Amino acid sequence: MLRKPNSMVVVKDIELYSLCEHHMLPFYGRCQIGFIRRGRVFGISKLARLVDLFAQRLQIQEWLMEQIAYAIKDSNNADGVGVMIETRHFCMMMRDVQKQNSMFVTSSVLGVFCSNPATREEFFRLSTGKTPSEGTAHSETLRLIIHLKPQTQSLIRFNKMRHVH
Repeated sequence: MLRKPNSMVVVKDIELYSLCEHHMLPFYGRCQIGFIRRGRVFGISKLARLVDLFAQRLQIQEWLMEQIAYAIKDSNNADGVGVMIETRHFCMMMRDVQKQNSMFVTSSVLGVFCSNPATREEFFRLSTGKTPSEGTAHSETLRLIIHLKPQTQSLIRFNKMRHVH
């Protein structure tokens, strides 16, 4: 007998390469995607294709993240979706400021990922491999997201830490 699944699916470290619409310079990094499906199976290779589909356009990272999140939610009728993107932008590396190790981190949470702090925490823990008590940059981001108003579904955070694998 098949039951309605309510488990979270997380795909980590999907490589992405895109071109910034603002500076016309590349940015690259990785994308973490989590969702709770509502009965329909959504192949994980489609998630990587979806990231590539949106990333191959001229993009701004915040829009890229939102496009991915809403595409998954709408096409899969998911109960919740979480997307986190960590990138390095050539505009930060090549232009005046020349900060080689800066990371641009954005996250979007929809549905139960937004309304349920435990679900959101589980997504960020599975995506980063860290728990909020470990004091990482991701944990700081998580604490900030939890304290946002429920209607706020995304957070942009600049992070000048070294890239953590």
